[in-house]
Parts: sequence; C-alpha cells; structure tokens
Amino acid sequence: MAALRLATTVRVDLQRWAEEAWPREACGLLVGRQGASAGAVVRATLARNLRAHERGDRYEVDPVDHLTAWKAAQAEGLEVLGAWHSHPDHDAQPSATDRAESHAGLVYLILAVRAGRAGELRAWSLEDGAFFEVSIDG
Repeated sequence: MAALRLATTVRVDLQRWAEEAWPREACGLLVGRQGASAGAVVRATLARNLRAHERGDRYEVDPVDHLTAWKAAQAEGLEVLGAWHSHPDHDAQPSATDRAESHAGLVYLILAVRAGRAGELRAWSLEDGAFFEVSIDG
C-alpha cells in the first residue's frame, strides 16, 4: 500500500483514545476499503489491550474485539486494513517488538503520545521483513 487516506474523525478518535490510555499503549483496528494503490480508513476501533498490564509499552488486540470488528466491517462491505497503536513517550516508528509481531499485507498506524498529548502519526507496512513508511492523506 503506497498511501492511506484517513477520515478526519479517525484521527480525532485515535488522538483521544491514545491520550486517555497514556502512559499505557492504546490499540485497535483500522476499517475501510483497499484500492489499487491506496487504502481509505473510514473508521478505527478501540480494542482492549491484553498486554496493558505489562510494561506499558506493549499491545495485543483482544481477539474478541478483533473478531467483532472484522464481522462488523464485513457486514458493511468493508475490511480490516490493519491496526493502530500508540507509543507512549516514544517516536511513531516501529519498535523491534512491532517488527516481530507484525504481518505483511496490513498497514500499521503508530501515534506518538508524549506527556499525555497526542503528537506525530505515521503509517507503516511490512514487506520482506522490513517496515516501509506509507504516506497519510487527510
């Protein structure tokens, strides 16, 4: 995926959820449509982070929340394009853990949150074991 379009409401939701979760990671899924060269995210979901009790810098989307989002997207003629998570007090770049736990073919949005305030938002896709940045429109 070369580009990702975000509905304005998606950015607002991500910022709110990430700030509310700080200093823990927030996470969820990205729902929308995949075009030939770009994806369009029409909404994001907030999922329970099964790893929030650990160090605060890990996430795992609850499988029940994942399945619920996937079924809702399918019923609307949409698809899960990828996942999003926050990086409390770190840059919006994939960590070594992100690399180890990511899957090719999906897009990953990372939102940096410093001192409880949402900041930089970047998108990434995994190809041949390496992350490549995806441009964000909107």
